[in-house]
Amino acid sequence: MNHAYRLIWNAAQSAWVVTSELAKRSKKSKGIICAAVCLISSLSQAGQVNVNGTSIDILPGTIIDTGTLSGASGGYAIVATNTGTITSDGLLTLKTGGGNAHAVFMQSGSTASLQNTMITTTGGGSHGLDAFNAGSLITIGNSAISTGGNTAFGVRAVGGGVINITDSNVSTAGNGSYGLNVTGAGSVVNAAGVTVATQGNIQAGTSAAGADAENGGRLQITNSTARATSITTSGSNAYGLLAQSGGELAAAGDTRAITVRTTGANAPGAWVVGTGSLMQLTNVDIQTSGIGSYGAAGVGAGNRLEINGGNVTSSGESSAGVVSNGSLVVIRPNASSQGTTVQTTGANSDGLIAYLGGKIDVDGMSIVTSGDASRGARAEYGGTLSLANSTITTAGLQGYGLSALGLDSSVNATNVNVVTTGGNVGAISANGIVAEFGASVTVNGASTVKTEGFSGMGLLSQVGGDSSEPETVLTFNGDGNASIFTLGDHAAGAAVCSRAVGASDCTDILSRDVSGEIGPRAVLNLGNADVSTQGASSFGLYTYGRGASLSAQNVAISTAGVNAHAAMVRNGGVLSASDSSLVSTGANAAGLFMTSPANVVGTAQLSNILIAATQGASIMVDDGAADITMLNSKAETNNGLWLSVAATDLVNPAVANLLVDRSIVTGAAITEPEATSNVTLSNGTVWSMSGSSNVSSLRNAASTISFAGPGLARSPGFKTLTVSGEYVGEGGLIEINTQLEGDDSLTDKLVINGNSSGNTSLQVNNANGKGAYTYNDGIQVVQVDGVSNGVFSLAGRVVAGSNEYLLFQGGKSNPDDGDWYLRSEVPVEPPVEPPIEPENPEPPVEPPVEPESPEPPVEPPVISPEGPNPGGSKPSLYRPEVGAYLGNQLAAIGMFQHTLHERVGELDFSEAQRGEDGTPGSVWMRVKRNDFTADTGSSQIDVQSTTDMIQVGADLVHWTDGDSRLHLGVMAGTGKAKTDVRSNVLGYKAKGEVEGYSVGVYGTWYQNAAQPTGAYVDSWLQFGDYDNSVKGDGLAREKYGSKTWAASVETGYAFEVGQGEGKAYYVEPQAQVIYTDYKADKHREANGTVVKSKNGKAVTTRLGARAYIRPTEKSGVRVQPFVAANLWRSSDDTSMSFNDTTHKLNTAKNVYEFKAGAEVDLGSGWSAWGHLGTQVAAGDQRDVSGQLGVKYSW
Repeated sequence: MNHAYRLIWNAAQSAWVVTSELAKRSKKSKGIICAAVCLISSLSQAGQVNVNGTSIDILPGTIIDTGTLSGASGGYAIVATNTGTITSDGLLTLKTGGGNAHAVFMQSGSTASLQNTMITTTGGGSHGLDAFNAGSLITIGNSAISTGGNTAFGVRAVGGGVINITDSNVSTAGNGSYGLNVTGAGSVVNAAGVTVATQGNIQAGTSAAGADAENGGRLQITNSTARATSITTSGSNAYGLLAQSGGELAAAGDTRAITVRTTGANAPGAWVVGTGSLMQLTNVDIQTSGIGSYGAAGVGAGNRLEINGGNVTSSGESSAGVVSNGSLVVIRPNASSQGTTVQTTGANSDGLIAYLGGKIDVDGMSIVTSGDASRGARAEYGGTLSLANSTITTAGLQGYGLSALGLDSSVNATNVNVVTTGGNVGAISANGIVAEFGASVTVNGASTVKTEGFSGMGLLSQVGGDSSEPETVLTFNGDGNASIFTLGDHAAGAAVCSRAVGASDCTDILSRDVSGEIGPRAVLNLGNADVSTQGASSFGLYTYGRGASLSAQNVAISTAGVNAHAAMVRNGGVLSASDSSLVSTGANAAGLFMTSPANVVGTAQLSNILIAATQGASIMVDDGAADITMLNSKAETNNGLWLSVAATDLVNPAVANLLVDRSIVTGAAITEPEATSNVTLSNGTVWSMSGSSNVSSLRNAASTISFAGPGLARSPGFKTLTVSGEYVGEGGLIEINTQLEGDDSLTDKLVINGNSSGNTSLQVNNANGKGAYTYNDGIQVVQVDGVSNGVFSLAGRVVAGSNEYLLFQGGKSNPDDGDWYLRSEVPVEPPVEPPIEPENPEPPVEPPVEPESPEPPVEPPVISPEGPNPGGSKPSLYRPEVGAYLGNQLAAIGMFQHTLHERVGELDFSEAQRGEDGTPGSVWMRVKRNDFTADTGSSQIDVQSTTDMIQVGADLVHWTDGDSRLHLGVMAGTGKAKTDVRSNVLGYKAKGEVEGYSVGVYGTWYQNAAQPTGAYVDSWLQFGDYDNSVKGDGLAREKYGSKTWAASVETGYAFEVGQGEGKAYYVEPQAQVIYTDYKADKHREANGTVVKSKNGKAVTTRLGARAYIRPTEKSGVRVQPFVAANLWRSSDDTSMSFNDTTHKLNTAKNVYEFKAGAEVDLGSGWSAWGHLGTQVAAGDQRDVSGQLGVKYSW
């Protein structure tokens, strides 16, 4: 049956007591008071309301106060057993005062439903609510629970009990007290809209806590519709949230965060401990302010802490944000994709820590630390940390962004952004991402690192000790959008450091460590990222120590600052870079800088690398030994030095060993006294040498050393490459510049102080030399002070003006000096052994010879400069291109020259066929070929020329006076000439080509136009325009234009000398004068030679006779054979200049011509003609020609 209780005044007890609603007031009675008090005080399970298997309702306004007896346990305010039920909907006040005096105690399946209840307990171990055993249930709302004794819990479910509490306040004041507690399998506390405040400290090893789940119990914390849940602790060692010994605690806010606050020392906001414990936090804001107070932590193996969204903030010293000590911590964004934020402000307060086997798995998180020596996120001593899509910011001194420390510690990060802005204290700086002392760090994706501060390292892999220590590895592999940036002096974008015992600190990047000990192995692998630094002595890549190795692939390195080298290798470190760029900007900032102590060798292996140092050397070695390999790389931008090898420490001067393979380097190479540089160029490497250089030894294997031109602004003047030791040529090429003139010409030079060996090609570029004869040793281009076993040969022709230069070993004055010279003279032919004379020879008897009348001598054709010929026994050496230019000139002048009969054939054939009516006229066409052969240039050059042309014309006007007639016409032609020139001395060849057209007019007067006899006068005027080219062996094709004007006057008289049977014989003496004016464009050859037409005016005369036979019968086809002989004489004034040295083609002045041919009267107005002819002259000059013509007259 239900009973209703109310609070009434008991006069006997002088107190308000709970009674049945049927009870009345009692009278004063001491015995009754005593009996009542004793009853309540003597029973541990007794209560003012004790329900056993029944149900009661407590009326509103009821107050239950159990009172307190000194030294005794207090009674419970409400007790229900055996499925009893208690309900209170109105205002209910419960107070207990003794130890272990719970306000509400439900057990054995009992149920309590309370609203608007005010609960206060003051004794130790006195809980506000206690649901004990399976099936026990307490539901309470809009209530306030307060406990004041030690280990007195506000809400407690145990042994399978369940408590649902909403919109209520829970406070505890005693040490070791929990606001909410659930323990035991099946026990559950559901708290919604609850405010929990605990003030106690630790009690007998038991800490106070705002909310606790343990031993398989489950605590669920949420917000209610009306209120957001908050949990606060103020005592030392007082946890905000606690899951221990297999307990499960879940706190889930909604759009409103659940807040957890702790203010005491060593008071974590959330703590998971024991084995098998679980804590799940969603949209929970945690704040701690005491020293040593973590925001959230998992301690011990088998525990799990989950954080989804929300914020974790700590402000105390040594107060980390989230910690895993052997547990698993998983951090993810909430359902609204809001990530978790962790922020610490105290010194030595890391954002995340995983250690001693602990694991933290993070996605979508923001970590901020501002205290000194506060790391953003770290794994140490076997901890594992995984991060993705997160940001880390640290602002304190010595603050690492992301790090791993110790053996078996590891960090795996993807798409993380790390920013550190603090400086250093002593040897410890604020660094971005660090792996140290046996740990492993791997970073992937679009990750970024930024450090600001002195000696800040973007990436740092470091280890110290001896070589037996474990390997430390940091791998940063971006996706192409990854970047590393440092701002501050003495910083490094990516640094790897192995410190031997007693060595300098890794981050002291300027110290000179004299230790040569081998330290543990430290590795840094960097790929697919941009690395940039700003600050003095700040390096892009930095490797330090004999155990340090840095590998960079597809990385763009840029530095800005004084001495800010793009890459630095110190103390025997190893750098391996591929598909990357090393760019430095700043005074004395090298692309690659290497230095080591004595007996220690640093190593740099560069493959497909671009090195650009705008104000420093591309590669600089200062003290110690360095092995450098460049493969398929470029070092083109620098301060003028691609290699600088220094000896700052004279006890330990630099020794640089370089292999440059399939690469391009630009600049000078300078080796200071006492330093050593051993350079090997191989497999097509090109060294563009912009300044005089010196190396210790040089091996040129199938590579090119190209001296920059003397006229360049950055590298003026001629240069010298000095090899202080051995020079070895293995099919290499050296390209130099020489002002090709006489013996004292300015030139680049290779100087070998040691010995030379092997084979090297030498390419010589003319540097504005005009060409001249070398009278003495010539132009020295290679000097060998030691044993000169090396063989140098010209890689191409060396020409200037009209001169050809050859390379000779040995001077004229000392043929055994071993040096190499350029001379412009005909080489010496091996001497011919004289014939052995027989003993006592009989004098030969010569037959008498009749003297003949000697012909006047004919000058041989020769190409020679104007002025005196060079002296000496060896003539100047000419290049065949001169003959090609002059051959083109000769071909253009003569291409369209002709006689009257070559143009029109036999006039009276066409005149006799004209009709009586109509206006007379005619059209004609002729084709002609000439093959010309000559020797020129002191018999050094053979010239062969072929000219083909076609010409057409028409008579436009005829004037007739009796049988005499005047013809006026126009003509046009096109032609092409090819000239082949060969040097008999060298075998070099040149080809000249002329292609052009002509237009002209002509006029002819005939005394007897229709008769075979009589006089004639013919004249013509032509203009020609030509495209010319000259191509010499090994030289560029040269193209230029030219033009001609030509005029001719010719006369002749034909007369009959006899007749035979059906035929008559005629002779026709002739005379002709031709004037030609040739002009070629001024042309500069690729080698610098300026070619101009010096004098293109020429007068050519012809005297000759023509004899022919013609049939007297005038019907049918008539054939008129003929022969002709002519003497051609030229003024020989045409010439061309080469660098202001004038040359002319001295062909024979008198040329004898013989022709034979026929003219044919075809009838019907058609006539045709043709001939074969030859010309001969002194000097083996020959010309063979052939022509065909056709004409139609009306």
